[in-house]
Amino acid sequence: MAKKNDAPTEIETITLTMSRPVAEAVQAACEWYLRLHMGQFWDLAEDLLCKILLGRGKQCVSERGTA
Repeated sequence: MAKKNDAPTEIETITLTMSRPVAEAVQAACEWYLRLHMGQFWDLAEDLLCKILLGRGKQCVSERGTA
């Protein structure tokens, strides 16, 4: 006999197996998605711009300090 599931029909549990780099990329994407939808657009945009500038070897200075 199958175990009864009391969870609502729109909630499902799954298990995924992935490599560490993929897991880190998924985690970063989820964090960015949540920040965007929690009204932190300008903080998210600033962080993204700083990452781009640092990747090009330029300095990024924000209101919160140096990146």
